[in-house]
Amino acid sequence: MKHISRIANNYSPLPVNIIKGKDVFLWDTDNKRYVDFLAGYSAVNQGHCHPKLVSVMRKQCRKLTLTSRVVMNENLNKWSEYITNIFGYDKVLAMNSGAEAVETAMKLTRRYGSLYHKNPKIICLTGNFHGRTLGTISLSDYESYKKGFGPLLKNIIPVKMNDPLSLYSAVEKNSDVCAILYEPIQGEGGINPISRDFFDAMSEVRLANPRILLMADEIQSGLGRAGGLTAQSVLYNKIKPDVVILGKALSGGMIPMSCILANDEHMDVFNAGSHGSTFGGNPLACAVSVEALKIIQDECIPNVWNQQQFMKDFLNLLAIPMAIRGCGMFWGVQMEEKYDLRNLQLRLLKAGIITCSSRNNTLRLTPPLTMKRAVLEESLETIKEELAKN
Repeated sequence: MKHISRIANNYSPLPVNIIKGKDVFLWDTDNKRYVDFLAGYSAVNQGHCHPKLVSVMRKQCRKLTLTSRVVMNENLNKWSEYITNIFGYDKVLAMNSGAEAVETAMKLTRRYGSLYHKNPKIICLTGNFHGRTLGTISLSDYESYKKGFGPLLKNIIPVKMNDPLSLYSAVEKNSDVCAILYEPIQGEGGINPISRDFFDAMSEVRLANPRILLMADEIQSGLGRAGGLTAQSVLYNKIKPDVVILGKALSGGMIPMSCILANDEHMDVFNAGSHGSTFGGNPLACAVSVEALKIIQDECIPNVWNQQQFMKDFLNLLAIPMAIRGCGMFWGVQMEEKYDLRNLQLRLLKAGIITCSSRNNTLRLTPPLTMKRAVLEESLETIKEELAKN
């Protein structure tokens, strides 16, 4: 693929130029077909260009796309009613990107925390990825994300993931903790699910300290990916998060959309003028999102339940990897540190499969949630064959 020098060097893409997508397939400029095992970092859980989403988008584009929040729009009303009902929260606040939604959640918890603390602090977990803004990289322990971008936000307390003692210690030493921000399954961090013991610890902390909010970043792990509307509902339903953060598949890859969900007690810290977005809650995104959520419930989640055990069993029979982690259709195949994962991705690309890596030299396998058994089995066999070559 010809190098385009006018594009900033903030990505190192695979050498392929994609021009078309349909369901689980992508095509390049030479009309070669690929099976997509990335799904836009889970933004296209519904598959590429789902016909129902294309239809809604075309219809809405002819009618109304943007009003700004200076006035109300009926699509925002309908979407808000729909999404709060299916997730079970009082209110929703719409934004655009996942990072914006995390920033919004951070603003909520700091304002709520300021009612009770002089210096509210947020606990986050090691290995996290919450976005690329200054606020979200402040949460990260991955130095390459932060180098040269400081000074960053203060009052961030890192806690070792899946280490309950680390969490208890942080809460004990910091009386002004106002929230715990976590991904039920870390995506960029290497497809790492939170353990039941750690969920238990967070539950205990929340019950003992009602003013410490649990904020679940379900941007990548939610919306069907783990087999439910949220990953936490699949992994641990003993306690419900105070704030749920959504993005990516919320609009099926058609238009950027994200949001946070919370009950009145917490969401009402926002008053007129305290937060906003020109495009947040626009009529086009809201119309698409309602349909995107219906597809996740009607098509994606049932298919995940049909395919997840096969995917799990197949991957656990692989001989080479150090570890297999995940659930639903959200899996990581971790290799030894010396293993040339980039070379494997290039071989898979040649074989017609697009993949992505995450931290700890992990191959990320997150196909669209519409992928049926025949394509899944054939693709996993190809991955197995390429792994056997090294």
